[in-house]
Amino acid sequence: MYEEKPEISVIIPSYNSRGTIGKCLHAILNQSLERHRYEVIVVDSSKDETPEIIKNEFQSVRLIWREEKTLPGPARNIGIQSASSDLIMFMDSDCIAKQDTLARVLNRHKEGSYAGVGGSVLNGFPLSPIGWADHLLSFSSFLPSMKEKLVYHIPTCNVCYKKEVLKDLGLFPVYDFTTCDFMGDDLIFSWKITDNGGRILFDPSIEMIHLNRTTFRSYIGHQWKLGWSAALVARCTELQTKWFVMYPPLCIFLPIVRFGSIFWRLLGRDFKSLFIMMLIFPLYLLGVSYWTGGFYRGASLNEDKFREVISSAE
Repeated sequence: MYEEKPEISVIIPSYNSRGTIGKCLHAILNQSLERHRYEVIVVDSSKDETPEIIKNEFQSVRLIWREEKTLPGPARNIGIQSASSDLIMFMDSDCIAKQDTLARVLNRHKEGSYAGVGGSVLNGFPLSPIGWADHLLSFSSFLPSMKEKLVYHIPTCNVCYKKEVLKDLGLFPVYDFTTCDFMGDDLIFSWKITDNGGRILFDPSIEMIHLNRTTFRSYIGHQWKLGWSAALVARCTELQTKWFVMYPPLCIFLPIVRFGSIFWRLLGRDFKSLFIMMLIFPLYLLGVSYWTGGFYRGASLNEDKFREVISSAE
């Protein structure tokens, strides 16, 4: 009997996600879009009970389990190769999709010739000061209050690309950074899309809830990794932060630059988030300081080591 091909494949990379995977999958399996119109693929390399939770409670999910730890970029590539649909939706295992997320994504792809369509990211822990600091530092450009526009990047916790675009550009880059988990492969890939003339639409009505970090240690550690990854991304692309990797001493100004950019972004569009940022300013300052420290470390990586790392992935 002929089985209709799903219209969207949802790919979720996962590692030790037992605390969030249940909420994540429950939400994505209960969309307003009819269930036969999409498939859900989890690429998991957990050492905890995550695969058992998926097998026992979410039998309709296709689980691809990897014995060795697999970072999000390579995990997404594995999912893409197994996907049946022409549209590939990415989200993370610590995210909860709103009920109309997939329907909105599908409609926007049908309306225009976009390489990718994505949306806003909501704070999953609105009562946590650390959760807010982590959220504003990571997602201030992708709040529901931001305006709809074409962008050069949308985080892979809430974006859907055409499969042909993903394959034409060689999927997500895989880099063997052994000193720290690399978190910028999605940024490099989206930059390649726009650099090649592709259009990526940000629609704030496509909403995804992100369960941010709420402990001090995980917060500052995550910001360090983000900063380190941002510097390596800047060395691979022509993004504005290129100046800071060309002249690492300029990194001393990065906390001011980042504060100014977030402040002006929120001013006039999201007074609530701006007020919260002022209330938790010490936490914000600490987080951006660790981000800057990570950025400086990546910017100062000697060229031989940087080229060695890049070439190991090619």
